[in-house]
Amino acid sequence: MVLSRKRWFVRFLKWPDLVMAATAVMALGVLYVSLWQPAGQAAELQVLVDNEPLLSAPLSHNQTFSVEGTLGTSELEIRDGKVRFVSSPCRNQVCVHHGWASHSGELLACLPNRIALVLEGEAAVNDIDAVNF
Repeated sequence: MVLSRKRWFVRFLKWPDLVMAATAVMALGVLYVSLWQPAGQAAELQVLVDNEPLLSAPLSHNQTFSVEGTLGTSELEIRDGKVRFVSSPCRNQVCVHHGWASHSGELLACLPNRIALVLEGEAAVNDIDAVNF
Protein backbone atom coordinates (compact mmCIF):
# COMPACT_ATOMS: atom_id res chain seq x y z
CA MET A 1 0.00 0.00 0.00
CA VAL A 2 1.50 3.33 -1.08
CA LEU A 3 0.47 6.50 0.77
CA SER A 4 0.24 9.77 -1.07
CA ARG A 5 2.36 12.64 0.17
CA LYS A 6 -0.57 14.42 1.77
CA ARG A 7 -1.78 11.33 3.58
CA TRP A 8 1.73 10.60 4.88
CA PHE A 9 2.01 14.12 6.27
CA VAL A 10 -1.40 13.96 7.96
CA ARG A 11 -0.79 10.48 9.33
CA PHE A 12 2.52 11.19 11.10
CA LEU A 13 2.33 14.89 12.02
CA LYS A 14 -0.37 16.15 14.31
CA TRP A 15 -1.28 19.73 15.28
CA PRO A 16 0.93 19.74 18.45
CA ASP A 17 3.90 18.95 16.22
CA LEU A 18 3.10 21.94 14.02
CA VAL A 19 2.67 24.22 17.05
CA MET A 20 6.05 23.07 18.39
CA ALA A 21 7.75 23.68 15.02
CA ALA A 22 6.23 27.17 14.75
CA THR A 23 7.36 27.97 18.31
CA ALA A 24 10.91 26.85 17.51
CA VAL A 25 11.03 29.03 14.38
CA MET A 26 9.78 32.06 16.32
CA ALA A 27 12.31 31.43 19.12
CA LEU A 28 15.15 31.30 16.61
CA GLY A 29 14.00 34.62 15.16
CA VAL A 30 13.94 36.26 18.60
CA LEU A 31 17.41 34.88 19.45
CA TYR A 32 18.80 36.10 16.13
CA VAL A 33 17.52 39.64 16.66
CA SER A 34 18.64 39.84 20.30
CA LEU A 35 22.10 38.23 20.03
CA TRP A 36 23.40 39.03 16.54
CA GLN A 37 24.97 42.47 16.88
CA PRO A 38 27.40 43.94 14.35
CA ALA A 39 30.98 44.46 15.46
CA GLY A 40 31.99 47.93 16.57
CA GLN A 41 34.04 50.28 14.45
CA ALA A 42 37.80 49.69 14.70
CA ALA A 43 40.02 52.52 15.95
CA GLU A 44 43.52 51.09 15.65
CA LEU A 45 45.54 48.79 13.39
CA GLN A 46 48.09 46.35 14.74
CA VAL A 47 50.60 45.01 12.19
CA LEU A 48 52.23 41.66 12.95
CA VAL A 49 55.15 40.21 11.00
CA ASP A 50 56.12 36.61 11.76
CA ASN A 51 53.63 36.80 14.68
CA GLU A 52 55.64 39.64 16.27
CA PRO A 53 54.12 43.13 16.69
CA LEU A 54 55.76 45.55 14.26
CA LEU A 55 53.70 48.72 14.50
CA SER A 56 50.44 50.23 15.57
CA ALA A 57 48.59 52.92 13.62
CA PRO A 58 45.32 54.81 14.19
CA LEU A 59 42.66 54.39 11.53
CA SER A 60 41.69 58.04 11.84
CA HIS A 61 44.64 59.27 9.73
CA ASN A 62 44.77 58.48 6.01
CA GLN A 63 48.17 57.03 5.16
CA THR A 64 50.01 54.49 3.05
CA PHE A 65 53.02 52.56 4.28
CA SER A 66 55.24 49.60 3.43
CA VAL A 67 55.82 46.54 5.58
CA GLU A 68 58.71 44.17 4.95
CA GLY A 69 57.69 40.49 5.19
CA THR A 70 59.51 37.23 4.50
CA LEU A 71 58.86 37.36 0.71
CA GLY A 72 59.24 41.09 0.22
CA THR A 73 57.46 44.38 0.75
CA SER A 74 53.68 44.69 1.12
CA GLU A 75 51.95 48.04 0.66
CA LEU A 76 49.14 48.92 3.09
CA GLU A 77 46.62 51.76 2.87
CA ILE A 78 44.52 53.34 5.60
CA ARG A 79 41.70 55.57 4.37
CA ASP A 80 38.43 56.74 5.95
CA GLY A 81 38.77 54.39 8.94
CA LYS A 82 39.40 51.32 6.77
CA VAL A 83 42.54 49.36 5.88
CA ARG A 84 43.58 47.11 2.99
CA PHE A 85 46.54 45.49 1.28
CA VAL A 86 47.35 47.51 -1.86
CA SER A 87 50.04 45.15 -3.15
CA SER A 88 51.99 42.15 -1.93
CA PRO A 89 54.68 39.88 -3.40
CA CYS A 90 52.64 36.70 -2.84
CA ARG A 91 51.59 34.61 -5.83
CA ASN A 92 47.76 34.48 -5.61
CA GLN A 93 47.13 37.99 -4.20
CA VAL A 94 44.32 36.74 -1.92
CA CYS A 95 45.18 39.43 0.62
CA VAL A 96 44.90 42.18 -2.02
CA HIS A 97 41.60 40.85 -3.39
CA HIS A 98 40.06 40.69 0.11
CA GLY A 99 39.46 44.43 0.03
CA TRP A 100 38.76 46.82 2.87
CA ALA A 101 38.33 45.94 6.55
CA SER A 102 36.92 48.33 9.13
CA HIS A 103 35.29 46.42 12.01
CA SER A 104 36.81 45.61 15.37
CA GLY A 105 38.13 42.05 15.51
CA GLU A 106 38.67 41.68 11.77
CA LEU A 107 41.91 40.15 10.57
CA LEU A 108 43.62 40.55 7.22
CA ALA A 109 46.58 38.32 6.48
CA CYS A 110 49.12 37.64 3.75
CA LEU A 111 50.13 34.14 4.80
CA PRO A 112 53.00 33.60 2.32
CA ASN A 113 54.56 36.93 3.36
CA ARG A 114 53.70 36.26 7.06
CA ILE A 115 52.03 39.65 7.62
CA ALA A 116 48.83 39.99 9.67
CA LEU A 117 46.70 43.09 10.19
CA VAL A 118 44.51 43.05 13.30
CA LEU A 119 41.84 45.71 13.78
CA GLU A 120 41.14 46.71 17.36
CA GLY A 121 38.55 48.99 18.86
CA GLU A 122 35.23 48.97 20.67
CA ALA A 123 33.78 45.52 21.13
CA ALA A 124 30.22 44.74 20.18
CA VAL A 125 27.53 44.84 22.85
CA ASN A 126 27.48 41.03 23.09
CA ASP A 127 30.89 39.45 22.58
CA ILE A 128 29.48 36.15 21.29
CA ASP A 129 31.46 34.89 18.32
CA ALA A 130 29.56 31.67 17.68
CA VAL A 131 27.02 29.39 19.29
CA ASN A 132 27.24 25.63 18.86
CA PHE A 133 24.70 23.01 19.77
